[in-house]
Amino acid sequence: ASMQGSVADNTSRRPVAGALVTAVRVGLPPAAQTATTTSDGSFQVQHLPAGAYSLCVQVPGDTYLDLCQWSPASAAKVTLAAGQNSTGNALKIDKGSVLQVRIDDPGNLLGKKTSLGRDPHLLIGVWGANSLFFPLHAASKDTAGANFQLTVPRDTPLRLNVASKDLQLSNASGTPIGATGDQQPFQHATGDANPKSFRYTITGVIP
Repeated sequence: ASMQGSVADNTSRRPVAGALVTAVRVGLPPAAQTATTTSDGSFQVQHLPAGAYSLCVQVPGDTYLDLCQWSPASAAKVTLAAGQNSTGNALKIDKGSVLQVRIDDPGNLLGKKTSLGRDPHLLIGVWGANSLFFPLHAASKDTAGANFQLTVPRDTPLRLNVASKDLQLSNASGTPIGATGDQQPFQHATGDANPKSFRYTITGVIP
């Protein structure tokens, strides 16, 4: 079986080129196929066994949200019979808010091995709905520190978690972070300035 359709921005209705559309079979045996949208936003996923599928859309970069990641229940669903070609599957994707976390590292401790010979532990991520954890990815690095970011949904209660087993950290006000890390509830409402940002400083190493 196969399916055809298109991907568009949910607000502007403009087609989105270069998006990765993955059809993931619900249930067993597992099956998945991925296609890339063309300049007009269209896609065709082929060679699918019969069954029920969720359609996941990922767009390279930090502009759009992946519904299968943040809200699996909201992903589009298609059921295919053997040999069927499902057409007209119009997928809409939403832009998210870019969460940024700056880690100031005046002593360049992120680039130094620990006493055990490994890279220092640094956990930066967001707790979302259903206790799902989404790590931030490294966006850039300079001589004074590093920047991390993640595209998150708007108008959604979230919680930033920053912790390290090897590095001493302080928050933007200079307050040291304990062994359990720093938990910061936040929500980026529609209309708020983008990006949402937090800042931390590495002040030393944990003995």
